[in-house]
Amino acid sequence: MPGSERSGDELRARLESTPDEWLDRRVEMIDTDITLSGWRVLAMMVEQHIHHRSQLETYAGLNGWSVPDILGRRAEEIGVRRRSETHVRLAAERRLFLARWRSLIGELAA
Repeated sequence: MPGSERSGDELRARLESTPDEWLDRRVEMIDTDITLSGWRVLAMMVEQHIHHRSQLETYAGLNGWSVPDILGRRAEEIGVRRRSETHVRLAAERRLFLARWRSLIGELAA
């Protein structure tokens, strides 16, 4: 999405040139009398982006369209990796248990 990428690049450039003090300043909301800190407004922007991206990806998935990876990972790949890592961890725990068991048996036999 070239338009989204350009918009993201522009936002990133503007944020990089923004003074750190702006994160603590209070920002008036347009629909209420409250104010929020600058860092909270930025967090809300990220949350809003995630929310709408999730909506679009859910819609795409329901329609059988390809859903883009987030951070280069897909749920299926994460599941395979998790099962593989669990298998490796359990095998290491078994080896450690056997080594301790053998050591204990050796001490009792001595």
